[in-house]
Formats: sequence, structure tokens, C-alpha cells
Amino acid sequence: MTYEGAVDLDSISDPNERARMEIQIMEFGQTPKQLFKTQHPQKFQHPSPQGTVQFMQETKETNSPTPENSDDMLSTDTDEDQTHSTTTVFDVQELNNLELFHQYTLHKDSVTDLCLARDGRNIFSVSQDSFLKMYSLEEQRQLRSVNVSSMALSSCQLLPDNLTIVVGSWDNNVYFYSIEFGRILETLIAHDDAVSDVFWINNILFTSSWDSTVKMWSFTPPSPSNPFVPAQFVGQLDHESGVNCQCVDSNCQILVTGSKEGQIVIWDIRSMYQLTEHNLHSSKVNAVTLSQDNKRILSSGEDCYLKVLDIETGTEIFVKDLQDQIMCFMWCGDLLLTGSYSGDLQVWDMDRGQVVVKKSLHSDAITCIDIGNNTIVTGGQDKVISLWKP
Repeated sequence: MTYEGAVDLDSISDPNERARMEIQIMEFGQTPKQLFKTQHPQKFQHPSPQGTVQFMQETKETNSPTPENSDDMLSTDTDEDQTHSTTTVFDVQELNNLELFHQYTLHKDSVTDLCLARDGRNIFSVSQDSFLKMYSLEEQRQLRSVNVSSMALSSCQLLPDNLTIVVGSWDNNVYFYSIEFGRILETLIAHDDAVSDVFWINNILFTSSWDSTVKMWSFTPPSPSNPFVPAQFVGQLDHESGVNCQCVDSNCQILVTGSKEGQIVIWDIRSMYQLTEHNLHSSKVNAVTLSQDNKRILSSGEDCYLKVLDIETGTEIFVKDLQDQIMCFMWCGDLLLTGSYSGDLQVWDMDRGQVVVKKSLHSDAITCIDIGNNTIVTGGQDKVISLWKP
């Protein structure tokens, strides 16, 4: 066997090209130039050997994508308005028939956030164990495991280019990880206390923190024609207590934040001016989201209340004591999916203010939900990530 075709890493001067090659060698090893000098006896006929196809797919995953390679793991789609996975809408009957499709455990501590790639092939997750994990649904195996920080990771968002993932950490920093190059491109020293949430939309990155601030940063995702440019500070929104969660409307005009002491604050993003503040909860706000028409705010708290606030009038139009904490929200068309502290997934018809479906999915609190490609993905304090299909 000869390794004349092996790659000499020392001869590669481009750091990005070298990083790509190191990832390929780490995952697949060096490819020998020649294994045998004579033909191996044929045992059977197969029109398309599975091993060959898999290796070709894995090899493509380690190289920069091109428009012709539509099956690449990394998409070059840069639709800036699309910040989440491909929209999937289920009706009540479908949600009532949810069944476990796949489940895996990679983290050693609670899963704090996750996101499903737009093509539905990979799941990215972060945890209190300080690791960012990338899992292939096609191959059902871990592709990446990155020890991002020495402290817990709180949140993550995969950008529309499918090439960069933004991660918030309890060490006060925000990390920009390149999926293509397999390394952290930038460490943003963002806050004076733990980063509780990150959210990107319309080239603006919002980072909320327990230091009682939300900061806004100008950040354009890198592309083949535009190299990575570090995030630039735009402005700061000061709160009276630590910010635990946030949401932004689809037009990037209104920011809603939930604090550790129960306040809901509404901000005008363009003027960076506080519009109103409401003491809706008696303790920490776990999650906030806007209604589909951006006229109402839904919030859940450690006090086990689910509340709906009318933005225009500032009145509470719905209050429900659930006797259980709601930890996370996700809209599914006109239905609201909520993950509870007890591990239940509840489906709400908010027009009627009623739970229409309830499923016991995890043995501990559901901390995060994502939807896409006819799949619901949940992560929990039980360290488990589950995929559900109707």
C-alpha cells in the first residue's frame, strides 16, 4: 500500500483550506493512492455500492459547496428573512398523532437550545455541558462536538447561510462557529454577565444577558463572495434586572424582553426607545413570543402563569394558572406549541385559550423546540433530543 497521494498539511498556506483538510483527515483519514496492483476477485454485483455513495457524500460535506451540488450538507442559500428552519404547519389531528421518529443522547447535561437545519439533515444543539453538537439525521451519528467554552452554553442560532452558527454562553461571550471550516471565527466579548439568548434577523444580532442589558450588533453572515466580518456594536437597551428571554417581530421593529424579576418590556428597535413596561409575573419570565399579527405578547413564567398582553391597550386579555411552568414556545401555524417543566408538549388553540393536544415527551423539562421538514424536534433537561412526526 502506498500513500503517495497523502496530503502534506505543511505545504498548505491558506489557513481556511488547511482547516477544511484537517477536518476531512480527522473524520475520514488519509486516502491512499493505491491499495492493490491486481483486480480483486468479484463476489457479487451491486448497481450502487452503499459504501461508495456514503463516502462520496461525506467527502462533499467537507468541501465548499457549489450551486451545482444541491445535495451538499451546507446550503449557500442566503435568504436573510428566513432565520429558522423551513416552515412546517400541522393541524390538530396530525399533532394528536405524533409519534417518536428518532431519539439520541449526546450531551452530558441539560440541552439548553437546538436548531434544525433548513434542509432537515442536521440538528445543532448546545448544553450546560459547554458543548456544541452537530448530529446527522441521514447517517444517525455525531458529526461535530465542539467544546466552545469552559461554562454552560445558553442558546444558539443557525444563520440562513447554513454555514455559521451563533452561540451564547454563561461566560459572557458570544461565539461565531464556522460549520464549513470547523472552527470558531470570532469570540465576541459581549456582556458583563451570562448571555441568556441570541437572536439574528435582518443583519442585526440581539444578545440578551443577566447583566440587565440587551445589546444590538450589526452582523452580516459570511458568504463565498463576502469574507467574515466581526460583529459591530450598534446600541444597548438597559433594564432594571437581568434579561432572561427575548423575541423580535418579523419586521424587526419591536423587541420584547422578559426579565428575571417578572417584567415584560417592549422596545422600539429603530429608536432604541422603551415603549412600555409591564409587571406580568411574580418571578422569572421563562419565555416570550409575539402573536402572528404582532399585536399581542404571550409570556410564561416561573410562577406557572401563561399570560397574553394586548400591546396597543396594555391590558392582560388572557391569564391562565397552569400549575406547571412553560419553559419554551414555538408557533406552528395558528397553533402554539409549548414545552413544560414536567416534560409535556402542549398544543394550544390561542383563539379559544385551550389546550387541544397534550403529549408526554420527556422525563424532565422540555427546554427547547424547533419545527421543520415535517418534524418537531424537542430537547430537555433529561439530556435527550427527540424527533417527532405525525
